[in-house]
Amino acid sequence: MGFFIAFALLILFVVIRQFMATNDAWRGEASQLGLRFSAGVIGKRRIKGEIQGYPVLVETFTSDEETHTRMMLDSRGRIPSGIQLRAEGSWAGVTKVFTGEDILTGDEGFDAAVNVSGPEPSAVAFLGQEARTSVLELLAAGGSVRQGCVRLEFKGAMSGPGEISQAVESLLGLVSDLPPGTVLERLLANATDDPNPGVRLRNLRLLADKFRSEEETKRAAEAVLADPEPAIRLLAATLVRGSQGLAALKALIGEPDISDEVRRDAVRAAGASRDPALLELLYALVPKRDPALAEAVATALGQLGKAEAETSLLRLMSRESTEVKRAAAAALGLLGTVRAVEPLLQLAAGPLGETARDAVRRIQARLGGDAQAGRLSVAAQDAAAGGLSIAAEGGELSVAEDDKAAEDPPPPGGRVKG
Repeated sequence: MGFFIAFALLILFVVIRQFMATNDAWRGEASQLGLRFSAGVIGKRRIKGEIQGYPVLVETFTSDEETHTRMMLDSRGRIPSGIQLRAEGSWAGVTKVFTGEDILTGDEGFDAAVNVSGPEPSAVAFLGQEARTSVLELLAAGGSVRQGCVRLEFKGAMSGPGEISQAVESLLGLVSDLPPGTVLERLLANATDDPNPGVRLRNLRLLADKFRSEEETKRAAEAVLADPEPAIRLLAATLVRGSQGLAALKALIGEPDISDEVRRDAVRAAGASRDPALLELLYALVPKRDPALAEAVATALGQLGKAEAETSLLRLMSRESTEVKRAAAAALGLLGTVRAVEPLLQLAAGPLGETARDAVRRIQARLGGDAQAGRLSVAAQDAAAGGLSIAAEGGELSVAEDDKAAEDPPPPGGRVKG
């Protein structure tokens, strides 16, 4: 019996000694950091205070009957409070591209490793090159960012020499190295200076979406008109406009080595510009066989609205692609002449009938009552008839009623009389 009592006392003595040694270690770490140490019941310990103006908290807590150590450093606004950063799960980096579950920075490696949530402009602006590097280091050590605080958690009470002070100093260095600035300032810096082209493009897009009217956005766009990345040059050209933007857009449309996607986007931008100086470049793309590019060219020619584009649009309307035919027919409705009517009639009986009829109506509206030019008219019709016809007199085009069609069928071949 006495042996068991002695053994129990020995265990108690060892536990007390260990408890006191851990307290002494924490007290020493607090002193080294210039912070306050306090110890509570059943092993609760806390170090608290400020370092270089940043509030710091180190404390123990119990989870699943095990002791853990938690460290938190308040960034005092260096990290926007609404942002949360944590390591991705094993499948998150793959699925989030499709599900849109978090914010992407344009840095593929970072986006695959880090889950980002919070206000999008603030998050993208914050995650410049320095921040991405620091965050990856933090997450590799088991940390996270939440509510403007950098956090680290460890198993155990961390009683080894220098363990706490080194970890706190690493958090302090991480936050201190983050560049200051407003959301606009950080987006501007990232768009012009980040070494990753995907990040530059992502930030420039946000500037275009959220700060398009700001003079700083225009200056940033001017600065990246010569960026090596074609997609960045294209977006910059749409923001700058004027002679600088037009020159960049011309260069992109004619550049031989850009991707199909960027060329299509450049063509769409050409149409949106309404600048006839781009017509010749668009004509040069008409022979290209890419259906998506051909569709974009047809739409752009229609937006530019020059009658001289009719020949190119008729060529495009002869393509096999339904979408190219539809875009060309719609564009002919904006600028076509009587010459376009017969080819449009050939579409009227098929799935593009409504587009063809609408194009003819638009041509009619522009030609008005000029019979010498081949006056056109589109009449109301029973939905079951659905036919277009060329009237026998005056070169009139009509959508005739059933009984009218029976009495006076259109001439053979459906040719327009001029």
